[in-house]
Amino acid sequence: MKPTKLIGTKPGGQGKTLAAQLLALGHSVLADPLETAAVDVSPFHGRRSKLGRVLPETREFAISADFSKIMKSSAAAIEHFDELGARLVRGGVIVDLGANVLPSLLDWAYRTDPWQSQNEVAPVWLIVPSTSQADALEAAITHLHLSQASDFDRRILLLNMVHGSPDWSPNAPIRRLMWLEKHGKIEAVRLLKCESKLLPLLEAKSMPIHVALKMSDEQAVREFGLGLEETIVGLELLAKWVFQQLKTFQAARLLPAGRFSGKKD
Repeated sequence: MKPTKLIGTKPGGQGKTLAAQLLALGHSVLADPLETAAVDVSPFHGRRSKLGRVLPETREFAISADFSKIMKSSAAAIEHFDELGARLVRGGVIVDLGANVLPSLLDWAYRTDPWQSQNEVAPVWLIVPSTSQADALEAAITHLHLSQASDFDRRILLLNMVHGSPDWSPNAPIRRLMWLEKHGKIEAVRLLKCESKLLPLLEAKSMPIHVALKMSDEQAVREFGLGLEETIVGLELLAKWVFQQLKTFQAARLLPAGRFSGKKD
């Protein structure tokens, strides 16, 4: 069975949606597509999630932020998460968890042990993105520790290098995370920094990366409002970054085996 890939952490701005989009792109390029889903703590009321705006085929789920409020009976808890849980155990899905979802989801997984209630369950991977900032790394440590109480097949720190390297002083949180990796408690993978000026423009427009990579130089100039030379450089840097990141994911077994062309298209 194909794995379920849960991507979440509590602070916003850690690269969850970007990671989900890149994983979906990698699977698509390798002719091994996965579905995408987004989970948040409040109803969407007709509005799309961040991932849903980028990838319109994304399925969206709303859950309670405080799991204890629905724990009056185990039946209520199971019913609350029934639709989402059923989707997770089937596998073949990349799930972008909203900023406040992961603590509730870990609580649910610990109390109801949903994986054990099924005869056949897909592998479930927990991917916790974090920038190099100390508070974000501390949050990642907390979530990865809590996740040990549940039956996840892989626990992965995705270190987002957008703000550069973390502090490596003796008591810095990255030291504790690397200790966890050394002792086989977690895996660590890097989300490389993108130097292209186009990436923030794509994010502002909720435009999929693969759409930009298929644009001609002239189309991109019209779309992004940059000069021709700046646009050409931006497209080249974007394509190079995507290729390097997908290869990094593949080396870490976050993507299946296969060949990437490394070309813009």
